Amino acid sequence: MVWIDAHGDFNTPETTISGFFPGMSLAVITGHCYQSYWAQIGNNSPIPEAATLMFGVRDLDTAECQGLQRSAIQVVNWREGKPQADVLGSLDVLAKRVKEVYLHVDMDAFDPQVAPGVVDHPVSGGLSL
Repeated sequence: MVWIDAHGDFNTPETTISGFFPGMSLAVITGHCYQSYWAQIGNNSPIPEAATLMFGVRDLDTAECQGLQRSAIQVVNWREGKPQADVLGSLDVLAKRVKEVYLHVDMDAFDPQVAPGVVDHPVSGGLSL
């Protein structure tokens, strides 16, 4: 899975500050919370953390940051509009682990100057064209 997002979406009911359910979506599909909800959806096996790559992440709360550091999810952080790691190399590593890819794109991954007005929680320094 390639997860392109400004936010980690890796909170759980125990770690969330806001209670915002979309802020838990990556945690849900990787099996960290709400297993009963996930079990109601088609192929309900959690996505392995080692099969997950995140791009554009630049707005994490403390619990998300700690959770991602403990996980096998590969994170390419973004600062000032630039990746902080090798994007192509990261994709190559993922390609060796998986046969198919699910692509998640949250528009807030893009810098607000590139995609103005299309997100609830804009974060500067994101992806550009």
